[in-house]
Amino acid sequence: MTAGGGRESSHRLVRPPFGLLILGHDAGEPGWIEAGDTLSFSTAFADQLAGQAGFLAACLDALRDPGRVPLPDRAKTPQGRQVCGRWDAGAGDLVLVTEPNGQRPVFLWQSDQRLIAATEPKGVWAVLEGRLELDADGLAQLWTLGHCLGPTTLLRGITCAEPGNAYHFAGGRLGQRAWEPPAFSEARRADAGALASGVNHALLDVLAAHRARTSRVAVALSGGMDSRFVLAGAVRTWDQVESITFGEELSSDARLAEAVARRAGVPNRRYFPAEDFLARWAGYAVWRTDGMLGCMHAHGMDAGIAQGAETRHILNGIGGDYLMGAFLRPAHVFSAADPDRVARFVLATRRFHARPLEAILKPEILARAPVPVGETVRTIAARYPYRRLGNVLLSYWLRHYSPRITVLGLVLEEPWVDYIAPLVDPAFVQAVRDIPLEQRLLGRLYRRALAQLAPGLTTLPWERTGVPPRWPALAHAFGRYGRRLGLLPRSIPTMNHARNFRGVLAPWVRGLLLSPRTLADGYLLPDYLREIVEEHTSGRSDRSSELSLAITNELWRRMFMEREAIPERLPEGSPASPT
Repeated sequence: MTAGGGRESSHRLVRPPFGLLILGHDAGEPGWIEAGDTLSFSTAFADQLAGQAGFLAACLDALRDPGRVPLPDRAKTPQGRQVCGRWDAGAGDLVLVTEPNGQRPVFLWQSDQRLIAATEPKGVWAVLEGRLELDADGLAQLWTLGHCLGPTTLLRGITCAEPGNAYHFAGGRLGQRAWEPPAFSEARRADAGALASGVNHALLDVLAAHRARTSRVAVALSGGMDSRFVLAGAVRTWDQVESITFGEELSSDARLAEAVARRAGVPNRRYFPAEDFLARWAGYAVWRTDGMLGCMHAHGMDAGIAQGAETRHILNGIGGDYLMGAFLRPAHVFSAADPDRVARFVLATRRFHARPLEAILKPEILARAPVPVGETVRTIAARYPYRRLGNVLLSYWLRHYSPRITVLGLVLEEPWVDYIAPLVDPAFVQAVRDIPLEQRLLGRLYRRALAQLAPGLTTLPWERTGVPPRWPALAHAFGRYGRRLGLLPRSIPTMNHARNFRGVLAPWVRGLLLSPRTLADGYLLPDYLREIVEEHTSGRSDRSSELSLAITNELWRRMFMEREAIPERLPEGSPASPT
């Protein structure tokens, strides 16, 4: 459920005590099929609906008799980021099957006789008319890692459903069974050439499934491997391809994207917002992402809306970095898997500040967060019984980190565009699971696959390391660590939020975060708020990430807890302008 509208079509079906609301971009395809007392529904391709009835019936049999009946095999064909379900009015049974890798999150709320499921927490919040409280554990996780973990959200009682699970609700009880998670290879050697060819075939197969639904696409393009890999597949699949980029003129993404687009022979549009963008759009962005993503991530939101008027289907390369190992380190390849080690690594490398929570959150808020963040990470890591550390991290990044960071970013624009994300399609994930960790390190096999698919795109620098993908692994290692040590120039961000928070946005930041209302009723310590505002606006240090999250928390609190200032339309002003 959304407020503010967009270009989505609304499809509503009510069969008491069951009700269904689906928002989508295909006006003639409601997303469900009725047959007698049963109703099958899905967020994926409409032409797959008819074939899912038998699959969902088999899921119900397996949920009713878990000791004897195995879960049915899921389709290995491209299916998009799919959630599907089946309602049997005669038996009063509801089956809900979540996306295998968490890339289409589902949020649940349950009472003795009622289950509410929604793709956004605000859908549950709206049905319950705001009768929900803050989940302080979610807030603690947000202020430690920048995202909520596992089942946690910012609203107590609303949980994020487990990826790759079948749920059964009947008679006031909710049961579930899980499929095996993606089985990343524990092998140390494999035929790299054959694996690279398989990766390329998987990409083209997924894109071909979407080609039947649209004749024109735009590719969200940056200087990274993911977007140029998807672009290489797009130009082989569609006759009408263009690319779009968001960023200031001198940013690394803008410069590299222009060069990549030129090399691929496709037109490129670069969008850029006004410096006061966040002051006008932050509230709407917080509403769209339910407060679980810092508003700074919305800096391209109006660009997506503007492009949606030109090209509804946009290809996005989310997930490739995680699957292909761009974040792996040598220690992850050689170290044994251990949940404690995973928790220590995540807490040491993913947190965006060094302060303890006691110096940020008010004591009465922190007292309501009994579960240590590290313990939650450790619990998640223990679900993946691999021998090597890197494979546990791959599972964590794909199924828990990406859905809470990258997928929430897509939510910002999805009312106006239809995002195609081929690198997290379950069929693609299945195809790349056999790559050994040694071949994932520094994107080694990823770069080989791109060289097979579009060799010309491997001669331009890879933004992550600063050297072209075709160069050997040693050069990429030097580039990566050279940047970290300050020996090589760092990337220039898409938008200079630190500058804007000190300049045109400074009065807005002060007015919101230092207002008596925020200091008295908000979740953060007044001294902490005063410190980050003063240190940043005076130029003594860069606290832009913390300011972004503090703004997000306060706007969310006012909307969801105090039920004030809920955006009912887009912010005033034109969307971003292209060059």
